[in-house]
Amino acid sequence: MTPLLVEAREHLSTSEAAEVDRLLGGIDTLAARGTIGEGKRGSLDADAVEGSTVLLARDGQGHLVGFATLQRHPASFGVEIVDSGTDPGEPVTRALLRRAGQEVERRGGGALFYWVHEAGDAEPAVATAEGFTLDRELFEMRTPLPLQSDMVDAARPIVTRPFVPGVDEEAWLEVNNRAFAGHPEQSGWDMADLRAREAEPWFDPHGLLLLELEGRLAGSCWTKVHEEVDPHEGEIFVIAVDPDFEHQGLGRALTVAGYAYLAGLGLTEGILYVDAANTAAVSLYRSLGLEVVRVDRAYVRTMPNQP
Repeated sequence: MTPLLVEAREHLSTSEAAEVDRLLGGIDTLAARGTIGEGKRGSLDADAVEGSTVLLARDGQGHLVGFATLQRHPASFGVEIVDSGTDPGEPVTRALLRRAGQEVERRGGGALFYWVHEAGDAEPAVATAEGFTLDRELFEMRTPLPLQSDMVDAARPIVTRPFVPGVDEEAWLEVNNRAFAGHPEQSGWDMADLRAREAEPWFDPHGLLLLELEGRLAGSCWTKVHEEVDPHEGEIFVIAVDPDFEHQGLGRALTVAGYAYLAGLGLTEGILYVDAANTAAVSLYRSLGLEVVRVDRAYVRTMPNQP
């Protein structure tokens, strides 16, 4: 087996970023599976990914044969891998998974989620061999925009306002953390987590719609425009409803409001991601015309704290 060297980088050099670009450029012809999410493909530049560590795997001749992004979330870690598939037995993926686990141990341990996009037949065996078990399936759902008028008319009428940076952070964090208590990526956000998203080039406070009822924040719909694809696509990034306001039709109303906002920007394709196990949300989105177009899988392993 070809010896592999895996290096960790907090920032990529210009030459390393160019190597990654070349590997990603051939992604459609790679024999391997397990590519990174669409939303991250355009963001691996010389500054790497905000809050991420990039792992670079090289063969014995020093050629880049795979890489991974290791992302730290408030309550967990996530790793996504690109493997060139040049050797049988998935040695590149396995080497990157092992190094990702070592990085998590070095940072105090915790749950490490290995995300596989458009998973094939090989990933379960590779994940199991490295001590991971299947934890979640994530649906990518899509719909043409604007939504059909009868679907819009059936939603509860609401009035939203844009998020105001420097004013609304604390209220948004409180509702988000109440709505997503226990969620591996979305729970436990703090001000630093939110400020980091506000600093992203795609962040637009006008696209973060706030719904206030009874004198306080009841829910929000955070939208995101994907300018890295042509034509541009509009995503509902996060919908949060305070548990005190559940079962009042606000999830449907906020979804409709979010897609109406995105359609108003001229976008004709709407997307979102939802846990397959969240059957109520999946049913809601189907009723609005969204269809599942892709299934991603998350495998998990709990890494110990490195002494």
